[in-house]
Amino acid sequence: MTIEHKRTADDIAQEIDAIRQRMDATLDEIELRVRPVAWMREGLGSLSLKDKGRYVVWIATLARRYPVPVLVVGVAAVAIFVLRQRHVHFSKVEKERASLHRLARAVDAAKGAIRSRGSHRH
Repeated sequence: MTIEHKRTADDIAQEIDAIRQRMDATLDEIELRVRPVAWMREGLGSLSLKDKGRYVVWIATLARRYPVPVLVVGVAAVAIFVLRQRHVHFSKVEKERASLHRLARAVDAAKGAIRSRGSHRH
């Protein structure tokens, strides 16, 4: 009898679960890599490397060969940047409004407490 035959059903189930987890992780990674947003992030992230000139030449070459797709990606990148900035701005405004509202309620509560203390003293 070999070692293979000594495995229990639980051992086999654990091995299958481990294989499934690795496959899920691999599929998640593949899905991430084929998304256009991931491509743009990777491309923009690579621009922050030391050898920027190489990437500029590469992008210029792509733009000459495939002007429409590069234009679409560029417009999409600008749109994402603008929308993200607007979202950040609006969320800051909403947070400030909420803070002002809480502050106003706290001030009103403090005024009420002061008034109620003053009326109890007389």
